[in-house]
Order: sequence, then structure tokens, then C-alpha cells
Amino acid sequence: MIVNEEMERLEALFESTDDQVLTPSRALRYLRRIFRFMQLLCENHNLNLQNILRQQTTVTGNPNSKTFDFVSQLARMVGDFYKLFSCETCDLGQQMIDTLIELI
Repeated sequence: MIVNEEMERLEALFESTDDQVLTPSRALRYLRRIFRFMQLLCENHNLNLQNILRQQTTVTGNPNSKTFDFVSQLARMVGDFYKLFSCETCDLGQQMIDTLIELI
């Protein structure tokens, strides 16, 4: 109980009612929503969107030189997540794994 009270006290220091301020809890919510959106894009094995997220290509089918490999980046993020793992970030970790599963 003492740990929870201390966490709430520390969280209150970072919270802001200003919508323009990105607080840690607001950032976690945004990340979860982004990963959920990416997961929903690939639901039901949508191969076209999975391929787009895996490797973007030009109109001619050649690899684009300005691509961003979402799958590899998310896999690295999941690997680094253990450093941030806590009861507050547990939902984010689960969402990251669920998203990664759908992407691949």
C-alpha cells in the first residue's frame, strides 16, 4: 500500500490538466492507442497491410530507400521494454506483444 501511495504522489507531480503537456501517463495511453490501431490494421491476416508495414515499396515494386521497418522496430522495443516494466506499464507491454503478433 505504501508503494502505491508513493507512486500516486509521484504521478500527481507529473500530471497536468493542460492538454498541451505530455505527461508520462498520457504518453502511455497514446502509445497503447497507436499500437492497438496498428494491430487492428492487420487483423484477420490482412496480408497487404502486413507487407506495407513490413517493407514499403515504390509504385514499381522496388524497395523504397526511405522505409521504416515497423516490425523490427517494435521487436526491439519489446526487447527493451523490460527496463520500464511496472504495474503501470503492464498494459502497454501486452499491447506491444499483441501488435507484434498481428504484424507478423
